[in-house]
Amino acid sequence: MKKRMTLVLTGLLISGFTLPTTSFAHTEHGSEDGAVVDSEQGDVKDSLTEFYLNVDKDAVNPDEGKDIVVEPGDGNEDDSYISSKDGRISYDIFFDISGSFKLDVTIPLYVCMYAYGVDGSVITPSTNAYAIENKSQNKEGSEVSIGRVVQKTPYVQIISNDPEANNGLIEGVSYSVQDNSYTFYSKAPADTAAIENYKDVSGMGYNSSGNWYAFFYKDGTGFDFKKATDLDGNVFRKSVFPTETDSILLEVDVMYKDVTFPKEEGIYIGLSKDRAGEEGLKVRVTEIKSHRTTWTMKPANTPGKSLQAGDFVMTLKPTAAVNQDVIDVSEIMGGKDITSQGWDIDANDKLGIDIFAKIAGGSVNKTEHVPVVQVSYKVVPIF
Repeated sequence: MKKRMTLVLTGLLISGFTLPTTSFAHTEHGSEDGAVVDSEQGDVKDSLTEFYLNVDKDAVNPDEGKDIVVEPGDGNEDDSYISSKDGRISYDIFFDISGSFKLDVTIPLYVCMYAYGVDGSVITPSTNAYAIENKSQNKEGSEVSIGRVVQKTPYVQIISNDPEANNGLIEGVSYSVQDNSYTFYSKAPADTAAIENYKDVSGMGYNSSGNWYAFFYKDGTGFDFKKATDLDGNVFRKSVFPTETDSILLEVDVMYKDVTFPKEEGIYIGLSKDRAGEEGLKVRVTEIKSHRTTWTMKPANTPGKSLQAGDFVMTLKPTAAVNQDVIDVSEIMGGKDITSQGWDIDANDKLGIDIFAKIAGGSVNKTEHVPVVQVSYKVVPIF
């Protein structure tokens, strides 16, 4: 179901944080909660994680390295509502949401990793230990209303019964309501009065080149003609503005989560329904971005033998998303739009993120505990 929100979510802010000053022992690698994104209506914040690296240049990793698994995701199809007056025409319904919400999302304030200098392997938090947690809520009194309606009409390509006659031009067209069929005439028939819904189009330039389409509207409009460039495939899309006195009747009820718009009432712009009570609010991560780096970020496909002192490789991979592609941290310094990748988090749920990292082997790096990179996430509500 397509949805549109009227709340303008702007004013991105970087959450404040304090960097720890003490070192972490090997047994303490992992993540610590913090950096809460907590905003009321009209305000969305970014929050970031500081990734620390504790390098032991003479140590050997007793564990085997991690494998990066890339799994394809599936997209979701939009619902479309059929007109009860003319079953050939359908509508996409877009919703407006009014009222207020509380966007409350938590990510770890910092993540500490442990690096083995001999082979360059890095110990990162176990699966789902590093996660984005959603505690967001809709507030009582919010409403959902019909904000926009798009009509989708399937036009029929003009095909002449005699394409060689008259240079492919047609002189007439008719439509049979019973058969839902069109007939295109390269020459006007003798008795046009006997033909159901016949229209004379001689001299109009419509032809069977494949560039012209036609549709017969049963509401009294009659025939309409479009060029292929005006259509999406064979479908003509246009926004319509039904009113309470001229509403659109559909074959089934329109549903928005737990809110029902009964088909008997019709659909029109501004028709609203209450959303009873307070409920959890789903959120989506729409952007991921790496910020200041202390070490030099290298592409994830850089061979280990090519890494030098101070080089760092890191990837992030969501454990549950429509698209679970691995994200190379070196490629997101300018930000990466992941709106379509399905980093969605249900109410009172978490999205785990697996981390893979590597440094140069051979004890070339200094033995130290340093922050290496910051990663921030932009989160928006889904109504």
